[in-house]
Amino acid sequence: MQADYAIIGGGIVGLSVAWGLLGRGHKVIVIDGEDGAFRASRGNFGLVWVQSKGMNQPRYAEWSQGSAAAWAGYAAELAEETGRDVPLDQNGGLDLHFSDETLEKTVAQYETLKSKLGGNYPYEILRGNALRREEPHLGPKVAAAILHHQDGHTNPLRLLVALADGVR
Repeated sequence: MQADYAIIGGGIVGLSVAWGLLGRGHKVIVIDGEDGAFRASRGNFGLVWVQSKGMNQPRYAEWSQGSAAAWAGYAAELAEETGRDVPLDQNGGLDLHFSDETLEKTVAQYETLKSKLGGNYPYEILRGNALRREEPHLGPKVAAAILHHQDGHTNPLRLLVALADGVR
């Protein structure tokens, strides 16, 4: 087979790159191990995480936010082509703190980033009952948490299967 690109690795990253290149009309070959090979994609939590990304690099933070925001279109395109749904559960993610000191330090960093992003860095500080309503099984040592509304997760195995179908 003649190919414009050879992708080494048939996990989520390799198949995502291959799928994107195929969608742009390129010929691609994916070189991968055996089906039973251990892959990082199998142990992946499936996090689509924005919090703490680009803390000292606002452009990276913007890129991370854009990536999370683009998920719905990516998933819709993948579902249309493969018939497989890979939804993103975007209910936010918690950054847990065991002391007010670490919370204050982190909030100061987030506020600096937020100002560099023109205010576009949504988060909420949760304490006490508000925190326990959000996550009732937290232990008593957790003093507070920062809820990042842009964070979410997907099922990485469903994504892997959908991408494999899309690349075949």
